[in-house]
Parts: sequence; C-alpha cells; structure tokens
Amino acid sequence: MSDYELTIIDVSNIFSVLLNYVFIWLFLLTTLINFSKSSSFNYNATDSIRKETTFLSLTMFLSYFLSINVGDFGVQYVNDFLLSFHFFYFIFDVLTMLILFFLLKVNTERARVCRFYLLFFLGCNAVLFLLMHIETALYWEVHGAYSHWWFWDLFTYSINIFDTLMVLSLLTCKDFLGLFMFKRRMNGFLVN
Repeated sequence: MSDYELTIIDVSNIFSVLLNYVFIWLFLLTTLINFSKSSSFNYNATDSIRKETTFLSLTMFLSYFLSINVGDFGVQYVNDFLLSFHFFYFIFDVLTMLILFFLLKVNTERARVCRFYLLFFLGCNAVLFLLMHIETALYWEVHGAYSHWWFWDLFTYSINIFDTLMVLSLLTCKDFLGLFMFKRRMNGFLVN
C-alpha cells in the first residue's frame, strides 16, 4: 500500500471520528432544544409534540454517546469470526431502532413523522454498516489489510447525510422530504 493510500485512510478515519463527535453534540443539542420547548410555562399543543421528540432525541443521543468507543475495536477475530467496528455500529443501530419502535410510544402526528425519519435513516445506516462490515471482512480475509476504494466514500457521505437528516427531523418535526406522506400513500395503495 502506498503512502498516499495510507494518508487517505488516516484522514478519512480522523474525519469520521470528528464527525461522530459533532453528531453526538447535535443530538444532545436537539434534546436540549426540545426539552426547553416542552417545559415552557404556557402549555399548548406543541408541548406534547416536543415532549415526545425530546424522548426521541434523548434516545438518539444516548445511542450515539454509548457508541463512542466502538471504533477502538478495529478488526479482530472472535471464534474464527472476523468482527469489524462496523458490525458493532450495525448492532447499535438495530438496537436503537428496536427501542424507537417498541419502547417509545408516540401519539402525535409530528412525533410519528420524526420517529419514521429516525427509523428510516437508522435502517439505511444499519444496511451501510453491515455492507461495510462484509466488505471489510472479505477484503481482510483475502488481502490482510485495507485499501481505499469508491464504496468507502459513498459510505462516508451517506452516513453523514443520513445523520444530518435525522437531526433536522428532530428539530423541525416536519416531513420535509415527503417520505412519510409517500409511505402513507403506498400503504393506502397496497391496502386497496
């Protein structure tokens, strides 16, 4: 592997670690913003929306916060099974999705939109993490080291775009991409 490829991999790793901390901070910030809006003195309809989105935001913050040191695992063998840190992020995303879907109940329409966006983009992240784990495991088995290629760039940009959209959904509580409306239309189309 050339020095240029090693430099690209090092810069990419540093960039991804820094962005991870930025998104942890953004999820904390959305939690605090939603909490402050839900604890106002004048109770109105948006307070219940904000209370539900506060719990959604808190769940996302805790998930990202608890996964801070996952990148330290690197690549290792456990009982002849290769585990990369991407697999652990996949597990964190799936567990977060299960918590959001089964444990957090939302009653308002806007909170349902937020939860849908979180589940959708966490699902996209989980698929990308699983694909990255499979790619890393296969490449590691054959070559014994990493080599930068186009899927890594797609992975990096997609994960960060999806995380940004999750933060925006928690801040706006709106269906700004029309995905929730599309899901409803598809459900109505499939039922009829």
